[in-house]
Amino acid sequence: MNSDGPWQLRITPEGSAWLWKYNKARGKSGHPTQNLSDKSGKFKHWEQWVDEKLDYDRWNALFTAYHANLHFIPPSRSGNMRKMEYKPPKHPGAAPSDLVAKLGNPPNFAVAVPPMLHKIRFSKKEINLQDTTNFSMSKFAYYRFSQGINSPGSSINKMTPEEIDALFNEAKVSNSEKKVLLAVASLEGGFDTINTYDTGYVSVGFMQFAAMKNGDGSLTRMLANYKKWYPSDYNMYIRRYGIDVLPNMQICTLDPSTGVILSGADAVQKIIDDKRLTAVFKHAGTESKYFKIAQIKSGLEGFYPINRKVTVTLSNGKSTEFRIGDVFKSEAGLATVMDKLLNTGRIDKVVRCINAVIAKHKIKSVNQIKNHEREIIKLSKYRKDFLQDSTLSKPGRSQTVKNKSSKQVKKTTSKKPVEKKDDTVTI
Repeated sequence: MNSDGPWQLRITPEGSAWLWKYNKARGKSGHPTQNLSDKSGKFKHWEQWVDEKLDYDRWNALFTAYHANLHFIPPSRSGNMRKMEYKPPKHPGAAPSDLVAKLGNPPNFAVAVPPMLHKIRFSKKEINLQDTTNFSMSKFAYYRFSQGINSPGSSINKMTPEEIDALFNEAKVSNSEKKVLLAVASLEGGFDTINTYDTGYVSVGFMQFAAMKNGDGSLTRMLANYKKWYPSDYNMYIRRYGIDVLPNMQICTLDPSTGVILSGADAVQKIIDDKRLTAVFKHAGTESKYFKIAQIKSGLEGFYPINRKVTVTLSNGKSTEFRIGDVFKSEAGLATVMDKLLNTGRIDKVVRCINAVIAKHKIKSVNQIKNHEREIIKLSKYRKDFLQDSTLSKPGRSQTVKNKSSKQVKKTTSKKPVEKKDDTVTI
């Protein structure tokens, strides 16, 4: 139930951070929008209590918002307000003692707040940003800053093919690379997307380049590239408004209120707090062609995984190192690896999946691993099944092997996929 009026129900950063620790304590992990509830395992008594606590806190926040809004709604409109049922849900009681011993008492999971709209005017454009982000997930575990904003911007999927081709061609990105980048970017945002509410601290653009706490994350590297590749454009859209990258690869800002120069963690926090600085990235994402091209080139440089090296253990016990591109030959495979790398910064799960397939099929060489690419993709799926993406190439139904004379011979499999539906690997 939503409350009509300026006061609204929102989750709390403190509760969200506690839920992150709660998931970790239960051994649960997944992408940020994944439901990690489990009422059938050994922690089911925790789950029941947490759900009751969530329901009760949300009801209290709604009740508070409802009555606060009665002071703001004129009598002529108050009749249109939704009547709130007075009877509250079941009180959760005290938290289970073992849960408290592990994580401490949880804070409130919900609160009544009046979200604020911030209007920032540039010379030719006004940027509107709203704080206190609203989440459909009551158990979202990555919310950290109530003063942060979530501005999705213009989806890259809504751009015309001509607009996309012009940008990617100028960035000198191949057609295959473009398809992989776009497939993964469809899960992230547009060139003008800006988020300052979660564990990435400040996340910008179609690849959600993140500043991280100390301002030394992928956003800093992208801005440094932008500054190096297109210095005049960088000065016009970024530096002139008080944001820069230092030689030590940290973000720095000029505090618009005091004129003090801040760097690192202080600069990142100021960008979150002061919407005038937040809006700089939104403005550049909508107005600057070269800011978009810098994002494309930096995304390819930082996240396209084809040359990333990993080490696995073959069935004979020997460790071997190879490029991701030596095994993942299809665009769907590269997108699967990139999805994990972009969202988490790691591809350890992909390596575990490769090792599981090696053990299952008793593989003794990298050349054999690539014949099981489809199976590895299925096991490595993170946010999206890229095997179902019609824009991407898939592992073929035929594979190339070497005969005794070392000539390339095409070996065709049956019409059915190599992996049977019940032929799974546990990792």
